[in-house]
Amino acid sequence: MDLAEAVQARRPEEKLAAELREWQGARQTLDLILPRALPSEEAVARRLHGEAERSVAWLEFERRFKGRVDLESLLRLSRGDLKTPRWFLYDVMRSCDAVVWGSHPMMTFELMKASRLIHRIVLPYSNPFARRARYVASPIILPSKIRERALALHAEGITPYVLYEPRVVNSVPIPRPDPALVVETHGAYFLVEMWEDTVAEDPRALNTLREFFT
Repeated sequence: MDLAEAVQARRPEEKLAAELREWQGARQTLDLILPRALPSEEAVARRLHGEAERSVAWLEFERRFKGRVDLESLLRLSRGDLKTPRWFLYDVMRSCDAVVWGSHPMMTFELMKASRLIHRIVLPYSNPFARRARYVASPIILPSKIRERALALHAEGITPYVLYEPRVVNSVPIPRPDPALVVETHGAYFLVEMWEDTVAEDPRALNTLREFFT
């Protein structure tokens, strides 16, 4: 499986827009009901309001971005040695010099700087790799358009993540990787953009493709 195969095609715009209007309307109705709710109605009204909020957020992401990513399936893939993880995830707005697949029961990415833990991303998926092993990779240089998109998302309060295949993990290399910028809402990850990481294969690309990266 590659990244493109793991992205579910976005539904037609007309269908998404209609469904979004319905959930927005339901949320507005519940906004009116909640201040008037009887004690026996409060719990169910709050539950329905929460469901409407989640559905609106989900649909807004689905309309805006390029499809939902089957993150769990990607992260369960291994490299050629069948025991080293192939895909990693990190928050691009966190300062780090290493991305570590942690030795935890659940899939966990630890962002490190000078050997100090900066941030931890814990996903609700069991860790399919050796529990006592740590897999270390480096973050990557982003193209200028991806960098600008990440900054714009961050300014909106949306956390941008890079989902990528590091060129080398614990000395196990792969061919040229194809990273992606993704965002998350209510446990679902959506594709913003994907590109080809030429720098991972040959850092001299920073010279020949300067305009692409700056």
